[in-house]
Amino acid sequence: MSKDLQILRLEDDLEQAGKEIKVLQNLVTSLNKDQNNNVKAIDSLTLENNALKLERDELRNVIQLADDGIADINTHWKQKFFVWRETESLLLKELNQSKR
Repeated sequence: MSKDLQILRLEDDLEQAGKEIKVLQNLVTSLNKDQNNNVKAIDSLTLENNALKLERDELRNVIQLADDGIADINTHWKQKFFVWRETESLLLKELNQSKR
């Protein structure tokens, strides 16, 4: 094979390698864009997750306040009922004594 033919083949190989490098560079650029989009999506999901955690904690606090309020109401009415029962008992005793 002549040197000129070898040079032509080497030039063709070099040109082909240049095209393949360009394709690989485009692929790397595309992958970098995809990675950046994935990072942005992860950041967005992380923010949303944190917001949901805060909302959950706020709801837990509201539920706890409601539970505390219900417990206070129950205690109040239990005390009222106890006083009513005691008053009823005393009134019945007085009534029974007055009948005698």
